[in-house]
Amino acid sequence: MQTTTRSSAYHYIHTNDLIKMLLELGYFVITPEQTNLKNDNLYVIDIKKFKITDSISLLKQIKNYGKDIFVFNMVSSFTGISSALNIPCLTIQFWWDPCISTVYFSNMYLVTHKYYPQLAADRQFVMRKNTYEIENNKVIYKANDLIKAFNKFVELQKHV
Repeated sequence: MQTTTRSSAYHYIHTNDLIKMLLELGYFVITPEQTNLKNDNLYVIDIKKFKITDSISLLKQIKNYGKDIFVFNMVSSFTGISSALNIPCLTIQFWWDPCISTVYFSNMYLVTHKYYPQLAADRQFVMRKNTYEIENNKVIYKANDLIKAFNKFVELQKHV
């Protein structure tokens, strides 16, 4: 799970809540996000010590082991990497971007606050206005509503 984008300097402020909820649901969470949370099912990657190629290798090994694996992130390099590895990906769009070509791949689903006509409707979780706030032109979704979208996304993967 990745909720920070370095290229646009965005950090999701409810990251700890999101991680906590995923852990409570029984997921093993791998994240580069700094957190004070401690849990046997949480692995925090230090991106200063862990190269991106090591992260890719880790994802590939987990997938090849036959475990269910999902990428849950903001639009980042792992959005495309998940496509290359054919890992289902739920990407959180934190601003309106009419050039949304990063998520055109068949493994992609998108959490968004506005409908994108160029994407398949069944690949979008368009959030209701009461599920987010906009601050400095960035969308901040409520963590529990992102978890609801994630649960629906996971359920969809059972039928793919």
